[in-house]
Parts: sequence; C-alpha cells; structure tokens
Amino acid sequence: MSNEIAYQEPWYSVADSEIGTKLSAQLIKEIGIKHPLHTKKFKTVARRHDRDDLLVELDNDNNRFAVVHLTYAPTPAEDGSWPKVEFYKTAEDFTVKRLLPDIQEFK
Repeated sequence: MSNEIAYQEPWYSVADSEIGTKLSAQLIKEIGIKHPLHTKKFKTVARRHDRDDLLVELDNDNNRFAVVHLTYAPTPAEDGSWPKVEFYKTAEDFTVKRLLPDIQEFK
C-alpha cells in the first residue's frame, strides 16, 4: 500500500482525497487505447507539487506503482506515447529509484 512510502517534498500524498480523485479523472481522460495503463485499475496516491507528475497505485499488476506525467491535452495521444509513464515493482523500488533522487534534486 502507498502508506509504506514516507513522502517528502516535492512529493505529497493525495490518497483518499478529493484532489486524488480529480487527478485520477484527468489521467483517465489522457489514457488512449494504446497507452500502457489503458486497461489497468489504479488510484492516484501522490503528486509531485512542482511538476505534473502523479504516483498511481496499480491493482493486480506485476508493477505496484507507476509515475505518470500529466499533459492536460484535450485528447489522448493516438500512439499511446503520452502521458509518459514509469513503472515500479514495489514501494521500495519507487522510493530508491524516484523519490529519493527527486528529493535531492528539489533541495
């Protein structure tokens, strides 16, 4: 679960919040039929406040988490190339490969 992650700036939790629900709705609008998240069930659990990056927790997938960069485009990319997505197998995987480097970069 996403509560295994100790978020630090620039990331913050949006799990079980109105903001998280709205961000998930925006992401759903941006996912086309060729996008890697097209048939996946997910919920938005965190956001990087200085970018349009979201951390989503995937339901029943080999990768438990994904970071997605929202585009706010009016329609999905036909080729599935946007929004950009990076997958992480575990909370620790996300923390080591993405969260900690983002914290250092932000300082």
